[in-house]
Amino acid sequence: LALAGGLAEQCGYLVTVCTEQRYKSFVRGLSQVSKGGIQFRPIGGDTTTRIEEPVAQWAMSCHTEFMQMVMLGSAEAEFMQSEPAVVHWAQTMRPDCLVFGFTMGSIALTVHEALGIPIVGLILQPTCIPSAAYPPVVPIETHHLPLLDRLEERFCTHSAHSTLKNVIDNGLGLGLIAPL
Repeated sequence: LALAGGLAEQCGYLVTVCTEQRYKSFVRGLSQVSKGGIQFRPIGGDTTTRIEEPVAQWAMSCHTEFMQMVMLGSAEAEFMQSEPAVVHWAQTMRPDCLVFGFTMGSIALTVHEALGIPIVGLILQPTCIPSAAYPPVVPIETHHLPLLDRLEERFCTHSAHSTLKNVIDNGLGLGLIAPL
């Protein structure tokens, strides 16, 4: 929202923040700018309720590379229910560009391809971009068995993440995998 405020206040842009309904009053509370404007549009979903569910709490309490990879792999899938709303607002409002964060990458690409609206990714997680410098999750030593830690470390690759994300997104055609 700091970026939205800066674009409105410093450049005079009308910025539309598309997010979950629970953040409506927060966004509107920050919309008092002297130039430009900031407006709210709902896109569905309720991440807070989702992460408060017992299975999500359990997953977040697991201190293993595998669980980190599963959560990273399912992050985008969790937000796909918002796609119709984002497409609707983009069609209706025809913005000059769409700025998106980490979990909205696929949706932003869909909007760009369907409507030709330029997109700008504001990705603050360097590990999500394939690089030899950063694995998708940082290996952690959680066991008192160095052999197990080394084995898990070998699993922390972009290739393994890509495979796992594909299984989560597509369920290998079996419909067995559901996002956390």
